[in-house]
Amino acid sequence: NTPLFFCIDNLSYSLSNTYVNNSNANILTIFPNPTTQYINIVSDKNSVIEIFDLSGKLLIQTDEQTINVQNLNQGTYIVRVRNGHKTNYGKFIKL
Repeated sequence: NTPLFFCIDNLSYSLSNTYVNNSNANILTIFPNPTTQYINIVSDKNSVIEIFDLSGKLLIQTDEQTINVQNLNQGTYIVRVRNGHKTNYGKFIKL
């Protein structure tokens, strides 16, 4: 039962719905943001999408690009999208 920890480095934030990871300049789009029921994630095919709370706890892991987040509490969540050797991060707000 080892807790999951991860660090985010070189992450740029903007008020738009597009997030850029400066280390490899890949774009990750999350919409609608903020949301109440679901999010759509635009990423490469065959990606693994993970949603974490701000404490680092893994809440959702899927390969679907439309994700139901209706059961999550209100707050800010981190999205990690992995595809091969590429990893991108973004965040969304659940209302």
